[in-house]
Amino acid sequence: EIPASVAQGIAAAAKALGLLAKDELEASPLVASVEIKRCVGCFKCEAVCPFSAIQRQELRDGIMVSNVISTVCKGCGLCGVACPTGAIKINGFTDEQILAEMEALLL
Repeated sequence: EIPASVAQGIAAAAKALGLLAKDELEASPLVASVEIKRCVGCFKCEAVCPFSAIQRQELRDGIMVSNVISTVCKGCGLCGVACPTGAIKINGFTDEQILAEMEALLL
């Protein structure tokens, strides 16, 4: 088990070095965003995010709302589905486009 663990550690370090060696990092344009005025701070989005890309943010008036960490978000859309007020959207797609894709998959 120790040699396998060492090999995995070396592979992880090599991958990290490869990312750090680049001049620029690519981020996916398909990430979620929160419309702060519509967020009620229920944090259902935070509970369902498999990537821990949602964090709580305190506004100036002390109200807590959700905030998407765009560098962590993978754009899976689970947070948007969980949001009861529709405050979370996936950038790059309208609700109509997403519904059309879902309908096409079901046919």
